[in-house]
Amino acid sequence: MYKWLYLDPYAEITFNHPKKRCLIFNTLDSKKYLFEGKEYEMIKRIFENDYSIKITDNELKTNKLLINRIENNFFGGVYSSDEKPLILYPIINIQRNLRKFKTISSRDQGTDILENLLELSIHFKDNNCILRIDRVIQLIRDAENSSLKKINIYIDSYFTHKTEIEELLSFLKTVRIKTYIEINVKDYYSFINNLPDIKSNEVFAIQVIIVDFDFNEKVVEEKNVSLKFRISNEEEYNFFTNKVSESTDYSFEVDFTKVNHSFLCENLFLNEEDIQDIKLTKQNYDANKTLNRNLFGKLVVKNNAVFSSENNSKAIATLDNEINLKQIIFDSLCKSNDWFLIRKNVKPCKSCLYKNICPPITENEILLKKYNLCTVLN
Repeated sequence: MYKWLYLDPYAEITFNHPKKRCLIFNTLDSKKYLFEGKEYEMIKRIFENDYSIKITDNELKTNKLLINRIENNFFGGVYSSDEKPLILYPIINIQRNLRKFKTISSRDQGTDILENLLELSIHFKDNNCILRIDRVIQLIRDAENSSLKKINIYIDSYFTHKTEIEELLSFLKTVRIKTYIEINVKDYYSFINNLPDIKSNEVFAIQVIIVDFDFNEKVVEEKNVSLKFRISNEEEYNFFTNKVSESTDYSFEVDFTKVNHSFLCENLFLNEEDIQDIKLTKQNYDANKTLNRNLFGKLVVKNNAVFSSENNSKAIATLDNEINLKQIIFDSLCKSNDWFLIRKNVKPCKSCLYKNICPPITENEILLKKYNLCTVLN
């Protein structure tokens, strides 16, 4: 009878071979374990042999600390058997992954493709580009059988787009999809005076954006709205904090176009301890290896075009032409990389042991063209 050192299939392993280090992530309890040197070599050997290796009595002694660590934390151990243990490690197999059809010229999109649409953002920019609201409404109508559960409306200039905004909101009252409206504090009172029922309609949630120190402070006492203070330094944070009370519903958003590096490092960068504390299900861990959970399923409408993310400059479709929602979703899946922008495919994250554990890449990281907002790789 032989002794076998094995790892359980719920122990996910990530390697950094040049540095001879590896990370085991126990998907049952979200605990992480780092190994290097000789322990790394042993884990690598187990991994390359289907999660179990034959081990001698001498190896049991020399690797006692490693084996104790594995057994005491319940992600493997030593097993006695004449036959090699069969460890069934799960492999991700997405049966309806449309990206595998990229090379096929003629494709049946089917009705299931609408399940990939989760969120729609509509921008009313501070420019003279007037949105084709009829086409926007058509998009939402076509999404009736989709998984669309959230609509975001960003109003940069209410008066420029007043007619289109009011037509869209009137339509959305009948659709009953939760709609989040962001509007600049300078336009808020004009907006709410023209559309007083919006605040009381449970379909809508209003968030007032405050950027400047000089703002109408009575908005702090408004009911049924939340405030979002856009900041780029500690001075702004302290100023706005002093303007709110305990009853104020508010949050902060960093303006990544203005923020200085030191403020970013001190307040937003993750350190290794932060990452170690991240709780992640097996499902989300596997998702992080396949798609971007922040961006997947989201479409953005601005300047009469449809995009697969906020910071993508290449439109999937234009509202000036006839639109086909299924084709738009299909092209987002097959032609755009935004929905599948993951850390294992970008530098420097691709070499990091935590690449499948860290939160998915955000729009802000894409905007900055910097994916390592952390102290681990800085």
